[in-house]
Amino acid sequence: YTSEPQNHKRRLAPSEDTHVKRQLEEKTNEKYEKFKVVEYKSQVVAGQILFMKVDVGNGRFLHMKVLRGLSGDDDLKLLDYQTNKTKNDELTDF
Repeated sequence: YTSEPQNHKRRLAPSEDTHVKRQLEEKTNEKYEKFKVVEYKSQVVAGQILFMKVDVGNGRFLHMKVLRGLSGDDDLKLLDYQTNKTKNDELTDF
C-alpha cells in the first residue's frame, strides 16, 4: 500500500468525488453536506483500490474502499464502507 501526504496532488477529480459520494449516499441512505477526503491509501490491482478517510461533517468520519478501474476517472465503484469512525482512527484494509 502507498499513502500520500495530504499536500500531495489530488487523488480524485471533483467529478470523481461526486460519483463516489452519490454511491455512498445510496448505500447508507444518508445525505452528506460535507464530503472531504482527509486521508487515503492505495493498492494497485487491475486498476487501483483506494482506502479513504472522509470527513462528512459534525465531527463524523467514515472509511471507504473504492475501486478505480482501468478505463478512467469515471470508472469508480464503492466496494465497502465503515461508518462511526473518528479523525484518529487508523485507515486500514477492510
